[in-house]
Amino acid sequence: MPEFELGTFSIGTLIGLLLGAYVGHALAIRRGKIQSRHNAAIELKKAFSRCALQIENGENPTIMVSAEYHKQHEAAMDYSATLNGRALKNFNRAVNEYTEWFKVVCNRTAAQTLYEEDDPEYLKIKNKDPLALINGMLKYANT
Repeated sequence: MPEFELGTFSIGTLIGLLLGAYVGHALAIRRGKIQSRHNAAIELKKAFSRCALQIENGENPTIMVSAEYHKQHEAAMDYSATLNGRALKNFNRAVNEYTEWFKVVCNRTAAQTLYEEDDPEYLKIKNKDPLALINGMLKYANT
């Protein structure tokens, strides 16, 4: 029976080292993806927190969303880049509802406000609660 000598590698040792390196590398990649999603979720929550808080405190939602929308949209796009599959589809649906509300309610000209006030499509979108739309997006920002 051969004795074990320091400095000799067996095939089992080599396979163990390669397997350990592969598993360690895969875990590091997964950890990096989770960390980037976590950071994007924090930025998304930061982008919406001020607006949501002021709407809860009685500020005009149209003014608040108009002031913060572009920053919020950018944070939402950054966060959506970390998602895939069903989570991405559901998050994009929530973002699209919020964007539609912003475009219909906040981007109206004076003429549209005056003459299209009774438009059923406008009223349907206008009656959506912007805070509920914001919370609908933020529920996907798991940290």
